[in-house]
Amino acid sequence: MSLRSDTEVKRRTNRVDADKPEEDAIATAVAVRGVEAAAHGPLDEQCRWCAKNPQAHRCPACIARMRRAYGLVVEQDRGLEQAAKRMRTGAREVERLVEDEIDRREVDALKLDYIPNSRIRVLLERHTEAVEPELTLAELSRRAGLGGSSHVARMLGYMKTSGTRKSGKRYPGRVHDTISVENAGRIVRALGYAPVEIEGL
Repeated sequence: MSLRSDTEVKRRTNRVDADKPEEDAIATAVAVRGVEAAAHGPLDEQCRWCAKNPQAHRCPACIARMRRAYGLVVEQDRGLEQAAKRMRTGAREVERLVEDEIDRREVDALKLDYIPNSRIRVLLERHTEAVEPELTLAELSRRAGLGGSSHVARMLGYMKTSGTRKSGKRYPGRVHDTISVENAGRIVRALGYAPVEIEGL
């Protein structure tokens, strides 16, 4: 596979959110230096842990190298060859690191704060049918560290929220159709499942 030009690599950054807060430059630099020093020479391949665990999150060392490559090529406008010299590795490796960092930022930008609560309801109902038929919302709430059975029932859309009154006007309760990712994760773990098994978590 031929190397893409610097321009082609940078073009992909147009999809990355340019308003993200700046990384801690000192911490990143220290981490990168530690990686490079431990390598005792060029690092032209993924580390062994990341290569053996492709479905897991990247290890801290590889993430630091990805950020370093992205910073040199995209943010500091250095070419692949120049960045490779700074990182003491090959241009192909720098290109891979830059693209991996772009992919990582794109995935982060797509992360959701809320998901449909129907996904958690279905999981709960199937779980109680097949695994724990005696499980109650009160017990689930206790395991998840949430505020009581009625609170969980409202989160999952089994009950309406309480009505409210603002500026003399009364607003009726409503049924939630979404749940925060944080609370969904708590409920899923309380049932004994990994959040990664549920879409959106």
